[in-house]
Amino acid sequence: MDIEIGKFLLQAAISVGAAFLAAHLATKKFRNEKWWEKKAAAYADLVDVLHTMKWPVGEHFNAEIGHGKVSQEESNRMWEEFKVARKKKIFGESQIAQRLSYLRTF
Repeated sequence: MDIEIGKFLLQAAISVGAAFLAAHLATKKFRNEKWWEKKAAAYADLVDVLHTMKWPVGEHFNAEIGHGKVSQEESNRMWEEFKVARKKKIFGESQIAQRLSYLRTF
């Protein structure tokens, strides 16, 4: 009788331990996936802002080497987009800085 109670308690302890291990591993996997999603979103925002900042400069460069002409109206519009993108990059309006600082907590 004592052996049966011992077996039952051992089985119960192993079951509870396995359940806690499975829950821990599932939580760790979930955190890893969320971390990658946030990191990808932060880098996508950063690349988008940097592309917007580079675009007017590239257009003016192409116009200077003879591939076309950039009108004053188009130039003003591109530089306004550049200023907005620069402000987002520097001041974090697009939450890039917040997302990257969040990633440093892992």
